[in-house]
Amino acid sequence: MGYLYFFYHAIKWFSEAYTQTDPLGGSTDAWLCVCGVIADDCFQLGKVAYNNEDFYHAIKWFSEALRLDEQETIKSSARHVVLDYLSYSVYMVRVTHTRAH
Repeated sequence: MGYLYFFYHAIKWFSEAYTQTDPLGGSTDAWLCVCGVIADDCFQLGKVAYNNEDFYHAIKWFSEALRLDEQETIKSSARHVVLDYLSYSVYMVRVTHTRAH
């Protein structure tokens, strides 16, 4: 779990640091492909964010897991489980946003 936690924060930092200057507009798609990241990797990173109650980033990782899942011929994650985590994360972001306003 320590590796995933570190990887999650490294990617979070990278995407936040390069959003302003990255010619790809902060997109991590190009280097996720180079790293060989699969849908389950994104799902596990989403779970790290989810468990830390960082639902905003969890949504991004779960969405990426679903996108990669569509491209995989041998599925690395259960789509219904990813959708379950994603739906609750979206709910929590909405609840938090509603309470803030």
